[in-house]
Amino acid sequence: MESKKMTLGEKFALWPAAKKDFFILVAFYVLVLILLTPLDFLRLGSVQFGWAVGGAISIFAFWSISKVPSLLSPGKTPLGLSGKSMLFMTLRTFLYIVALLLSAICTFKPEWFGGWSGISFWGVMAALLPMPFFLIITSINNLKHTQQIIEAVPAEDKKPENEKKDVNK
Repeated sequence: MESKKMTLGEKFALWPAAKKDFFILVAFYVLVLILLTPLDFLRLGSVQFGWAVGGAISIFAFWSISKVPSLLSPGKTPLGLSGKSMLFMTLRTFLYIVALLLSAICTFKPEWFGGWSGISFWGVMAALLPMPFFLIITSINNLKHTQQIIEAVPAEDKKPENEKKDVNK
């Protein structure tokens, strides 16, 4: 008896759409981070570190936008659904503000941190930009997938209850 091992591509194809989207986003940020490595040798490592900070915030933002609504239910927490949603929205906004403000100070006023300019404003800004577009693309893709599922349902199941034929008579 030979058991066929699944390839990585076959395993990836079996993942749910949300997990695939998250994996692709993380892979994108890691790939760009690796491509920015030569900037370290040119003494421009702050761009790479800025990309890493902005990428981490973008990944958290994508996770909180796509996953948190399914994790929340009014009975799980005393805050309830709207309270937790507001908490994550506020946390995302706070992280955006802190990262952009800190990186702007490091880039434009490094003397405020004793000359340390370790986080590039342009790196953080560049890392924050792709996530909204990725979110739009994945939402459109998921809507198309949902539409295909709806169209695959037989016409008999789509009829209202009062129009369905009673098979017991």
